[in-house]
Amino acid sequence: MRMKDVDERKKYVQMIRSSFENGESAGWEQDVDARGEAGNGFSFFKIRLLFALFLFTIYVVCDQMDTKIYQYSTKDIAEIIEVNYDYANVEKYVMMLMKNE
Repeated sequence: MRMKDVDERKKYVQMIRSSFENGESAGWEQDVDARGEAGNGFSFFKIRLLFALFLFTIYVVCDQMDTKIYQYSTKDIAEIIEVNYDYANVEKYVMMLMKNE
């Protein structure tokens, strides 16, 4: 390709890029945010993280003060979390299959 063709191609690509950016011109040296999130965008992950930290803090405080959350102690909550429902259901299903054979 000739340099003139290359320059025309660059101008064409810039024009197309700028049409997607609400009329702002996009330069070749423009910094692109590569984190996958816009600089002024809303991130639901941050809210979920703060909520999880809040719940964990409540759990630790209740554990240290030996208080209950509603009628559950922190040991009850840990046991409920540890229960593996999938394994129990698979075990019941396998036992049912073996019983029918």
